[in-house]
Amino acid sequence: MAHAGELRLYPFAIIALLLAGMTLAFAGETAGETAGAPASTTGTCLEIADDAERLRCYDRLSSRDTREPDSNAPGLSVGFLSDRIEEDADRKTLTLTARKPNYIMHTYLSDPNQEPYEFTEESDQLDNSGIKFQLSFQTKLADDMFGQQADLWFSYTQVAYWQLYNDDISSPFRETNYEPEVYAAFLTNYKFLGLTGRSINFGLNHQSNGRSEPLSRSWNRVFAEFIFVRDDFGLSFKPWHRVEESSSDDDNPDIEDYLGNYEIRAFQHWNGHIFSAMVRNIFDSENHYNAELQWSFPIKRRLRGMLQWYNGYGENLIDYDHKNNRIGIGILMTDWL
Repeated sequence: MAHAGELRLYPFAIIALLLAGMTLAFAGETAGETAGAPASTTGTCLEIADDAERLRCYDRLSSRDTREPDSNAPGLSVGFLSDRIEEDADRKTLTLTARKPNYIMHTYLSDPNQEPYEFTEESDQLDNSGIKFQLSFQTKLADDMFGQQADLWFSYTQVAYWQLYNDDISSPFRETNYEPEVYAAFLTNYKFLGLTGRSINFGLNHQSNGRSEPLSRSWNRVFAEFIFVRDDFGLSFKPWHRVEESSSDDDNPDIEDYLGNYEIRAFQHWNGHIFSAMVRNIFDSENHYNAELQWSFPIKRRLRGMLQWYNGYGENLIDYDHKNNRIGIGILMTDWL
């Protein structure tokens, strides 16, 4: 068995290829430039690291009005998350953008969950070290529904946990979760506890791991999501209700005991750095909490680094009832903001 944390050259060649493909796939994401920097050619704009400023650079080249909005104007919300919400509302239909962060990272898990694999040759052979990556995109299906600022969206997120360094069991993908969503997004602008409510989403969510019994895990939910902003701070509250299944079809009847029925996520942008925190089920009487902290930081131009720490239950479906303590470092192609 490969020793925990052992690093070799060949895995990173594979990672480099994955990074190149993912970067090309999401190269059309929202853009911008360093404040006040002069720009006279598209090449100059391309060199600007900050997304919002790079976009203003291209606007100046095309003679568009790039005056900054008056932050004191009544009813106006400003900040990175508010900008992202407004840009999504203005997007044309059937164009691809990121839904959640797209990344790849090396991780270390303190206590791999061996129990689900006891009937296979992988039992008691899982490494602590591995690769985790996430691919996530969305596209608008319909624009301005019901005569209001409401759009219909489809999104797809896939998270994979890869035992890349584990030669003894042929470096398998230990777990992959698939999560399609269909939801309606309503652009809003109301005040709540000093924050501005910028978007309300309602939709359907399916999540599964695509495995057969006894490793099959899945559930369906109806959800709402309320997104609030204040300058470069953002807060998302996402409650849901599980769609009931028959006992014969339910692979995980107690999943709500571990993942709860809501998610709270907070974001803060500061000087090019983005900090985020997520919690679920934090008031559970049996302490089945889920928590994640993430920090992303600029490296060069569009390339960003990231650190992620997960502690608690529900990191993925196969481990929904197992407490994980995982830390990872990697490369980020697109972020929350």
